[in-house]
Amino acid sequence: HNPVIQRWSTQFVADEMGELFLTPTGLAMKMMGFHKVNELACLSDGLNSDGCGVDVLASGDESGVVVQVWNHNPSGKSADVKIELSNLPSRSWRQTQYLIDSRNSNYLGYVRCPRGLSQVDSPQAVDQSPEWNITLEPSALWCVELDHA
Repeated sequence: HNPVIQRWSTQFVADEMGELFLTPTGLAMKMMGFHKVNELACLSDGLNSDGCGVDVLASGDESGVVVQVWNHNPSGKSADVKIELSNLPSRSWRQTQYLIDSRNSNYLGYVRCPRGLSQVDSPQAVDQSPEWNITLEPSALWCVELDHA
């Protein structure tokens, strides 16, 4: 086991010019790096008894909040997901959403996709109890960063 080789061969690939770029797996690791200091309580009702389905991880600190949701579904089914946040401090918040799926943040699977982690919206204001309704393909990851506006 060589962690350097393993990281290079699973998280990066070289294009025809020899330039390295992140694979969807590498972009997922980059997305994990957005998380804050403190893990926040969260609940998913989308998991089956095998631990497959939709799950969530949230974290926060004085700089903001990050929520990451994924659809680990070996059966190949998409999932309609509702994400609700509550008990955010009363202040102005700005959200930025990211997505990794078959057409976003996936240059390997969809050549017209720009390289790198795709923002799926422009940063915009949200209130203290934001909600999102999204559809996640199998193996998709969605992330929202909330910071102070």
